[in-house]
Amino acid sequence: MAKNYVANGMTMDLQLSKDVASGDPVVVGKQVVVAAVDGKTGETITVNTCGVWSLPKTTGAIGQGDEVFITSDGDITTTATDNTAVGYAFEAAGASDTTVNVNIG
Repeated sequence: MAKNYVANGMTMDLQLSKDVASGDPVVVGKQVVVAAVDGKTGETITVNTCGVWSLPKTTGAIGQGDEVFITSDGDITTTATDNTAVGYAFEAAGASDTTVNVNIG
């Protein structure tokens, strides 16, 4: 292995600025990660930086392959304005669906 190898990048440790539950999306700078475990403010937990996750969504349909963003409320949307890029919809989600599968990272 190269001497400058640091990590595989699939997970990282993160000190929390708010309480999270396992599976919650968390914005870190301009990156969205998913909490691997429950954590309280100030704790350091492991978060996932890639993979496909079922995440809560806003109203409206999302097509497979659509670029998606996270709102300040933690919901997935196709609206870029004032939101952080997450990744792409892994599968389509109908307007009445409450979640969408998202490929993050």
